[in-house]
Amino acid sequence: MARFSESVRATEGTIFTAQLQEFADRGVRVMPANLTPGSLAAALAAHPAGTVDRMPAQLDRIAVYTTQVSVQGTARLLAVPGLGAVLRHGLTGSDRDLLRSAFRYTAELLLEAGAVELLPPAPVGLTTAAQAADFGQHGRPENWDLISVHAMASCRMGPPALGGVCDAQGRPSASPTCGCATRASCPAPPVSARRRPSWASPT
Repeated sequence: MARFSESVRATEGTIFTAQLQEFADRGVRVMPANLTPGSLAAALAAHPAGTVDRMPAQLDRIAVYTTQVSVQGTARLLAVPGLGAVLRHGLTGSDRDLLRSAFRYTAELLLEAGAVELLPPAPVGLTTAAQAADFGQHGRPENWDLISVHAMASCRMGPPALGGVCDAQGRPSASPTCGCATRASCPAPPVSARRRPSWASPT
């Protein structure tokens, strides 16, 4: 989440209608997200109550961004009493490096664009480029509040041997008791037409 010194009217935006390609060759996509009560709550989930309490009064100067990377580690779906299903990421060393780099790229971009405060997925506030660089270099992504999002058409239908991750009914081949019911499910193109960027690998 970023706070700016002047109004940015983020509540008028639409999620993922713009995707920054600046860092695409490094496996990183940066996108603005809808500023809604839900997205604000998700962005501030790791932050103390005092930080959360001061944000509604500054809503016109706040924007939420998603930095998207494709991790290589596996994820597990766990049942947690009182919380339901929780996704746990098994991050590899290269995943952690990529997440830290992705944060640094996004932080530099937002500070250059006029952000006066960044609230990353950890209980800290960053107001200078030096603070953001230090967090990006020494942060522990395994402790960040990460979410797993399939963008449109990133969850291919088809057999695993051909790169598919779910069948025509949206049942993932790795976990047939789960289902995918979003626009992420999309029929896979023929093998001859497939050209998958590294960041879009199914996880």
